[in-house]
Amino acid sequence: MRFFRKVFVFFVVGWLIFSGLDLSLSREFQKTCYKPVRSQTYLMKGGLDADVVFLGSSRVMNHFAPYVFDSVLVVNSYNLGMAGAHFDDLLARYRLYRQRNKSPELVLIGFDYFSLTRNSGTNMNQFYPWFHDRSFRKAFFHARHFSIAERFLPLYRYKGTWMDFVFERGDWALEKGFLGLDKHYIGNMLGGSSHGFSVNPEVEKDFQDLLDLIASDGAKIVFVQTPMHELALRDMKNPGEMMGYYDSVSRQRGIPLLDYGRFSFSNDTSYFLNAQHLNLRGAEVFTDSLAHDLKSLGLVN
Repeated sequence: MRFFRKVFVFFVVGWLIFSGLDLSLSREFQKTCYKPVRSQTYLMKGGLDADVVFLGSSRVMNHFAPYVFDSVLVVNSYNLGMAGAHFDDLLARYRLYRQRNKSPELVLIGFDYFSLTRNSGTNMNQFYPWFHDRSFRKAFFHARHFSIAERFLPLYRYKGTWMDFVFERGDWALEKGFLGLDKHYIGNMLGGSSHGFSVNPEVEKDFQDLLDLIASDGAKIVFVQTPMHELALRDMKNPGEMMGYYDSVSRQRGIPLLDYGRFSFSNDTSYFLNAQHLNLRGAEVFTDSLAHDLKSLGLVN
């Protein structure tokens, strides 16, 4: 009996020690320049209080330049785009935002082929430093399927990923959540087999819940399809089905839908990082066009 008691005490003490190390390490990793975590850190700190927010995946994070938007419309905007995000992620992200900030007046939601599918586990390490925050766990443990070991074993989740936090040098700066990529075109990022539109019923429910939540805050919503290069557009299997779905939701809810998928520079690689993502030049041109369109349509006061 005494032996088992010693073993129990050993494991409890060990768990407490490693939990303390986990907490200390996580607080340090929150300060990293690793871009996805940096974006999350700004969100968790609060005090953003934007009039306009942009929600979506990396195609929002890289495409909506708040400083251009603000200069045209004289508002305070913020980019809440998140690498690898689908609509279940965006529901969690918006919930965290509204807990720490005033409600926005306008939310621009960027959508793409993968928005209504369940995330396969990409960019999971961007969340790791926040596991000790109760509001984060409540929001994101539903959206992301973290393993039992990741949730409950101290330090386990950093296995194989800690170097991302330590050696990220921060040569691309986040500005109001926007990650402008001042780089040349590097080619297509995804093959055609990855471009089939589909809908996960659970994620679709989260999407509808997100729209209900934003509407309950009294904010206007606009759907935006951001520019892609013609190479990416040709890879798509069922573009009509995707646009048909979002057009249907747009009509049912009275939400404006702006489609920039085929933009004026969609054949010009000098505006793109890859076929799915704009570089800094492309983002600034697109955001300027979007802001003027919103102004002319009367969607921004």
